Amino acid sequence: IGITEDDFEGVSDLLLSRTSPDVEEVRRLTTALLDDVHLANVHVNSWYETYQGIIPQDILENLSKNSRERMWHSIFEEECKDNESISYVVEIDSKVVGFVNGGAARNKEFGHDGELKAIYLLKKYHGHGIGKTIFYTFVDKLISLDYKSMYLWVLRGNKTEKFYNVMG
Repeated sequence: IGITEDDFEGVSDLLLSRTSPDVEEVRRLTTALLDDVHLANVHVNSWYETYQGIIPQDILENLSKNSRERMWHSIFEEECKDNESISYVVEIDSKVVGFVNGGAARNKEFGHDGELKAIYLLKKYHGHGIGKTIFYTFVDKLISLDYKSMYLWVLRGNKTEKFYNVMG
């Protein structure tokens, strides 16, 4: 799904008007603030909640929080060296319940300069505007860094595909 420069216009105003009242804090994630355990927990649980019937069950059952911890640590360690990574976590009741990650596009042939690489929110928090809050926070940061458009990948059959279509 591609989001163009026209879609980017007015995002700052939308961010202010669509912030969920449930959100305690949305904070920029850096290597100094990296909490691999919480990211891994949200990542694995979100996959399990979202991809039932889309991804083979044995893959979901074999997801390892330890391997996801190592993966996110590696991603942030490498990407933060180049300041290419943009990541935010959302907290409710001092608990990380979602996060977003992206930055420069990995595949320039799609004609977009930015990419949303991951956005995960525990299912319990769907439908409260929290996903929109972290999405718009991410897009607002892309705009401030002079990105003109972005793309993201969505698995066919993902029930959250509607969310992405509504977002642009």
